Amino acid sequence: MKSRLLDRLLVAAQVRAVEPLGPRLRLVTLTGPDLAGLDWRPGQHVRLQLAPGPAAVDWLVGTLRTYTV
Repeated sequence: MKSRLLDRLLVAAQVRAVEPLGPRLRLVTLTGPDLAGLDWRPGQHVRLQLAPGPAAVDWLVGTLRTYTV
């Protein structure tokens, strides 16, 4: 069971593949055990941290991108 608030909001995943679909469109495939059992609906958004910092709290200042599910 997840006990911290951030554990309920953040999910760890790895990028398995990135496929360009157009000049400004990418298909990003994510993988990881934390993704199992997640529900999603078309139109929802996911935020990906692209440049994580060295410390655990640096996710607050890393480069974030928003993608549509």
